[in-house]
Amino acid sequence: MRKCIFGILIFLSISSSVDAHTGAIEIREIRVESGMVYIWPTTSINNTKNCDTATPIKLDYRDLGFDQMYSQALVSFSSGAKIQFWLNSCEASPWGRTIPKAYASGLTK
Repeated sequence: MRKCIFGILIFLSISSSVDAHTGAIEIREIRVESGMVYIWPTTSINNTKNCDTATPIKLDYRDLGFDQMYSQALVSFSSGAKIQFWLNSCEASPWGRTIPKAYASGLTK
């Protein structure tokens, strides 16, 4: 019984630390401000990081992979292909509210 409870506690602690995923979305709008890229999807996404608001999604130019994520976002926006983002934190936005920040992305059909 103790092993079972211990296993459940380990599972819950690991699953709660897993980064959020947007699922496949289409992009409605892309804005650039002070080097940061802000992306609005056509549909709502879950606010699993508990930011002040779930959108837009922020791409930080100082992050590893920024150029690739931005390129994928532009391809998605231009072609209508769906894109996925993995989110790891809430960060300040120019609008005074925290928003989700992406650290990885991927295109999908």
